[in-house]
Amino acid sequence: MMVNRHGCPVATQSLHELFIEDQNMEAKLGTEISIPMLAPSKSGNRFVMVDSLRGIAALWVVFYHAYEGHHMTRLAEYLPTFVVTVIANGDLGVAIFFVLSGFVIAHSVSRQTVDVRFMGRFILRRSVRLDIPYWFSMLLVYCFLVNVT
Repeated sequence: MMVNRHGCPVATQSLHELFIEDQNMEAKLGTEISIPMLAPSKSGNRFVMVDSLRGIAALWVVFYHAYEGHHMTRLAEYLPTFVVTVIANGDLGVAIFFVLSGFVIAHSVSRQTVDVRFMGRFILRRSVRLDIPYWFSMLLVYCFLVNVT
């Protein structure tokens, strides 16, 4: 079976053929085979599927804001009703994003000894990673607002 650079199987066979191949492999090895997309990738502790779902949830929220801000009213006229309903409930994407993020954070610290020093480093790392883009985007919005008014 061929795999892509992330270690996920590439669909070169039908699902039935893949299922039979996995059953045969399990019988030879005497153990279950984990699905690469749900397990951490080999390159690190990234969950490819969970990260993908977080991205979808974030995009759902973006579409929700565009819909609620009436930035896509003409597009909504052409979309199927169920798609508009999904977009209109995009506030649920926030809850999904935070639940998945909580899982990722809990998994990342599960093998660590959590003490005051660890918490300080953890908060500093997250602050550097999140605060810099946040303040940059705030500055960018401010510059746009100054030019508009």
